[in-house]
Amino acid sequence: MKSDLDKYKSWINTKITLDSHLVVEAEELGNDKVKAKIEFNDFLCWQCFDESASVQDKDEIIDSKGFISTISKSRYLDYANLAFGWYMDIKPPVKLYRIYSEDDIVEVITYQEPKVTIISESVNA
Repeated sequence: MKSDLDKYKSWINTKITLDSHLVVEAEELGNDKVKAKIEFNDFLCWQCFDESASVQDKDEIIDSKGFISTISKSRYLDYANLAFGWYMDIKPPVKLYRIYSEDDIVEVITYQEPKVTIISESVNA
């Protein structure tokens, strides 16, 4: 199934903000004038870790959309289901999104697809 996230394959995470929702700011690779805001308004949990400390899990099932991927099987998702399993009785099913940057990886377990908003456009776009 094609997602709206498919058009953001060549972007990179630049800033993370946590308020009443999680916001990841990104810019298009090679074009710092095009910026976007990725908002997760209803999430179960999230983590951010150093990309260089990451180890690929051969058992993960990843639908890669460039810098935003959807993961349907991972150890982090297994952990969340064990630690926060009560959500399954009161909320809709979750999805795990992974956002890559040069230095960090952000994983968000959320009940809905993130909202992507272009906050500035390139003159040449």
